[in-house]
Amino acid sequence: MDKLKEKIQFEGLVISRIPSWAKEYIKTRAIEEFSNDYGQTVSYLIKMATEYENLKYKFLNSELPIKIGLDTPVEKTEEKPRTSIRGKPIKFKEDEKWVK
Repeated sequence: MDKLKEKIQFEGLVISRIPSWAKEYIKTRAIEEFSNDYGQTVSYLIKMATEYENLKYKFLNSELPIKIGLDTPVEKTEEKPRTSIRGKPIKFKEDEKWVK
């Protein structure tokens, strides 16, 4: 009787026709992030996949206002001449780069 009860009361992930790699992935995520709650893990993964599909669809159909930053001009910084404490420019000889 106890052996029959053990066979009936199987605790784990039972989904037919799911690849073994997917089962292992779900089990690992459930243990690490969802306190062994397979239902919450599968629910989370389905929500993430749905959000990804929606974003991908909008992106590929140009429905997302995305700017990559290539349109913005790069600000150029001008080199200011070095000045003394009094504000007068420091003069250098042509062959010297910077005098410390």
